[in-house]
Parts: sequence; C-alpha cells; structure tokens
Amino acid sequence: MVKYTDLDSESNLSSEADYIHSKDDYIKFLDTLYSVEGIDLSLYKQNQLRRRLNHIVKKTSCKTYVDYLNQIRKDDVEYRSFIDRITINVSNFFRNAEKFDILEREYIKPLLKAKREATIWSAGCSTGDEPYTLAIMLERNNAPAGIRVLGWDFDKNALAKAREAIYPPERLKESPSGIVDKYFDKLPDGNFQVKSEVRRRVRFEQHNLLEDRFPSNIDIILCRNVVIYFRDQAKRELFIRFSKALARHGVLMIGGSERIPNNEEAGLVPLRTYFYGKEGGERL
Repeated sequence: MVKYTDLDSESNLSSEADYIHSKDDYIKFLDTLYSVEGIDLSLYKQNQLRRRLNHIVKKTSCKTYVDYLNQIRKDDVEYRSFIDRITINVSNFFRNAEKFDILEREYIKPLLKAKREATIWSAGCSTGDEPYTLAIMLERNNAPAGIRVLGWDFDKNALAKAREAIYPPERLKESPSGIVDKYFDKLPDGNFQVKSEVRRRVRFEQHNLLEDRFPSNIDIILCRNVVIYFRDQAKRELFIRFSKALARHGVLMIGGSERIPNNEEAGLVPLRTYFYGKEGGERL
C-alpha cells in the first residue's frame, strides 16, 4: 500500500476527481490494471486521470471502478478502447512542424553525415505518426539503410494501427508540401497508407516506459507530450533513464508543453528550446 499513500496529495485535485465509490475501490482498480496490463496509473497525475476516468465510468450503470473494469474485460474491443483512452494516444504527422524542421536541420542531417548506422527512438509512439514522420525525414535525406527508427508504446491496439500504417487525411494536415504525394498511397476509401519503403525503416515494440529496460547508445530520442501525464517523481526517474540511454553525442527532444524538472540531476544540458544533450557529451 506504500505506493498509494499520496494519491490525494496533489493540491489541485478538483471535485470531478473525487472517488466515485471509495479509495479502496480505486486502489483495487489500480492493482488489477497493474497486474493484468503492467501499467501503473498511480504514477499519472491523479487530477487529470481521475477526472477522465470518472467521466467514462459515470456514462455507464457501474457504481464502482472495479465493477466497470470487470464489465469491460468481458469485451476485448471495449477494453482495448478504454486502455487507449486512459493512456492517451493522440498524434498526427509532423506535429509542430517547425520543431521537426529544427530536428532535421540541426541534429538529423549532422547524424547522417557522421554515421551509417544509428537509431532514432520514438518513446511513446502511439499509432505511429511520429516514427513514420522520422522515417520520411530519413528517406528525403537519402539516409543509409542502417539509420533506423524504433517506436515504443504500451498500447497493443495503438501499435497494431501503427503497423497497419493507414491514416485519415486529417492526420496529415501538418505535413509539408509534397510529402503526402511522395510518401503515401491513397486508398479507395480516402485514407492514406505509408509507402512500404518508409515502413521498412521503422520497428515497433510494446514496452512500458515506466517499467521496462531502455535500449542503449541511442542517437536521438523523442519523448513528446507523454510525460505531461506523469507525476513528478516518475518524470524525474524517466529523464535520468533517458540520459543513460543516450549516446555521448545523443539528443533528447521533448514536447512544447513539457519541461525537464531535474536536467542537472539527469545529466542533461539544454541545447535549445525542447532539445537536450548529454552533459559532457560531444556534438556531431
């Protein structure tokens, strides 16, 4: 029970985040999800999480969190949809395109000049928009085949969609001119599929960022709009692990609404807004 002692410690807990039934019921819900899925929702910001969860549960006839969980586990489609909503999978191609311009110009192009084998890691890749964006950037810069993209996410349903690589047109609206015509096939139903040569650059794996061992010697890590949902201690530990995963010349890119609360402790130095390098590391 130690891990649950501060579930109510956030100063901004709203009335919408009150327990539907009881704290014990909520803890049992958390424990069940952790034992079945390996996801620890106690590490998420409780105000946001419980407001979202309460909104979902109150639309049903269930009186407790455990009742709701038991109900949806009888329907795999509904259950996977719930996991997707509660862990927040939101993305699109070239999201915040100006930041990708900086990434390409300042960090990817120098990497391609220096190395023929390298890994760019999209940590929390959701349905694949970000990894494929990176792969498209590699393709248009004629990157060697040994420069690959690794996509991690916890959600099996999101990863299945990522491997399918089919997206509605609204997910491509931030893409630079000419990208869609060159790197996507338009399907009869109006959706678009990432071309095979782009897909070949990307490998997707199911992992939990808060639990699983990280890869090592990574050249570029993107973790954008993921940690904003985590509690402060989880964030601090995560950034320490990201720092250790980076190669000496490696670069970490975070989201526009995020900050690293412990960059000195993590051994990360700001390079420019949203970009961090390893302390004492070499720049390419």
